[in-house]
Amino acid sequence: MIAIIVLSVTALTGNWELSSFNNVASATSSLSVAQYNQTIPSANQSMFTTLDQLLTSFNHTLSSATTKSSLQPIYATELLPADSNVGENLLAPTAMQGVINYLNALQALGIQGVTIDVSYPVLVSSFANYTQYLSFYENVVAQVRSRGMKIDVESETPLLVGYPGLSFGSLSYANLTYTEYLAEDKQMLQTVIDNLHPDYLNIGTETDTLHTLLNYTEISTPQGWGTYISSLLDGLNKNTTKIAVGIGTWDPINYLYNTINDSAIDVINVHVYPIYGSYLSVLTQIGQLSVQYNKPINIDEMWLHKSVSTEGPLFASDANIRVRNDYAFWIPLDDEFMGVMAEYAQIYNVTYMSPFEGALLFAFLNYNSSTANLTNDQAMQTVDQAASHNIQSNIISPFGAYYQNLISPSNSPTPTPTASATPTPTPTPTATTPIPTPSPSPSPTPAATTQPTPTQAPTTNPITNPTQQTANPTTTPSPTIKPVSSPSPTPTVPEFPAIGILTLFLFTSIAITLAIRQRNARRNTETAHL
Repeated sequence: MIAIIVLSVTALTGNWELSSFNNVASATSSLSVAQYNQTIPSANQSMFTTLDQLLTSFNHTLSSATTKSSLQPIYATELLPADSNVGENLLAPTAMQGVINYLNALQALGIQGVTIDVSYPVLVSSFANYTQYLSFYENVVAQVRSRGMKIDVESETPLLVGYPGLSFGSLSYANLTYTEYLAEDKQMLQTVIDNLHPDYLNIGTETDTLHTLLNYTEISTPQGWGTYISSLLDGLNKNTTKIAVGIGTWDPINYLYNTINDSAIDVINVHVYPIYGSYLSVLTQIGQLSVQYNKPINIDEMWLHKSVSTEGPLFASDANIRVRNDYAFWIPLDDEFMGVMAEYAQIYNVTYMSPFEGALLFAFLNYNSSTANLTNDQAMQTVDQAASHNIQSNIISPFGAYYQNLISPSNSPTPTPTASATPTPTPTPTATTPIPTPSPSPSPTPAATTQPTPTQAPTTNPITNPTQQTANPTTTPSPTIKPVSSPSPTPTVPEFPAIGILTLFLFTSIAITLAIRQRNARRNTETAHL
């Protein structure tokens, strides 16, 4: 399977989003939790129950571990407004303010780190506007560091190209030889280390995505992958940056076997999306390898894929699958998934965890007759609008509250629920960007799920309905954000496509491999991460 993020820039082109993002206050006081209807639709109850059973079973396996770490990982999320697939919009006058405002919102939640996609060839010295992009990312890093956050840079795959609406739509790798790519990518990795000084640098994780983008036979086998990674590391001056290499849980684990013993690799990197079939057992295998080779694990992309089996040839790239993430009735499972992954982190020395769907820290979509049939683009646009509104109003989602408490259970207050759920504006129908049709997948088909499918949803999830949450304002301090030394936000509406507030991500079947990792740039046609 290929994990890819499709973000098409064509659907979310309204200026409302970035303009409201720029209006977000530079300091946040008390946070409230939006209330949502979490009643499970009958059509989704079987899938809900099966996913809960898979998570419960895996958590039971983890609970039998005899040793656990007292340390917790760095809890992070994607910094999508700075994703390199946003392209030339990163150079717009208001782009940095959007990054600053989003960082402020993350800091209010207690987020401890950010994952930043900086893909080839944006920091290759011969690339157009290289100097401006380097300056932009240096400024981003300064803003992140001023908040005491850790930085994970993903430079594992090239920019996503060849799809309608992408900012780098004219970019092509057709005449780029393997030797040329290797030399330029290696130069860029050294530039990232020397100028951005990330704590972690992911140079290779989604083996299928890279092969699909470039189609080099040299990296089409586990042995070739190992040679490729070794070539990137040969002569690379890491300084204090830790190098991360790994696989998505859908990739053959032999790719990990061919890199893990390299002494230049400091961290095993993992991407987690689907959990059915054998995917959770792969996590256990990776954990055991981590212990065997004494290398920690980073999970710098993760989200619960709302599927329990392969759903046809468009599996991971099907927008009908990705749209499920936005509905509020999945919140208990999203919380449960995060809790199980936190338990995994305590057992297998996970040092960094970064859930991908960052917009859902702030808003979800109620499932009702007016929203049930929204397209993926319409649902994401509606959630982004609500997230922009909620960030300005110091409101987080129930999942955001769960994540906040996971990060700091003793210091983070339980936010007071709002009087009502954030209104979800009716989206204006827009043309959707076609999803690329994947080619037949060379990866083995995952084993079928054998768990029974009860007709009633489980009632033992440890997540309470936000309407039941209360806070004690007299004893619990409200979270605050440190003011930044940047200019005050301005309400001026920019005259370029909006940068989405968060992420656009999904799953893609080993067949598709590209997609457009630009969340609006990474957000609007996002239909592919798995």
